[in-house]
Amino acid sequence: MALRNTALCGGVPVHVQTSQLLDFRDQKDQFFKFAPQSPLPPDKQRDFTGLSYYEPDESFAFEVDLEPVAPSDIQISTTTGDERTYK
Repeated sequence: MALRNTALCGGVPVHVQTSQLLDFRDQKDQFFKFAPQSPLPPDKQRDFTGLSYYEPDESFAFEVDLEPVAPSDIQISTTTGDERTYK
């Protein structure tokens, strides 16, 4: 059985996804600038004007048929060169 899905957010219209993406980016920039938990040190927060992003391009939205597969373990190499098993 094939499942129908719309990239990025399962059936959500592309123009809504673009709006959600822009809102998410704005929230992230606000967090970087104002949050005490920001990854930026206070002196960098003061001058922070936002991250650089590519403009959203709705022409890259697509639909895809998804087919369920049996669960299996997969091996993924880590940045240290080790391999980890994921289920």
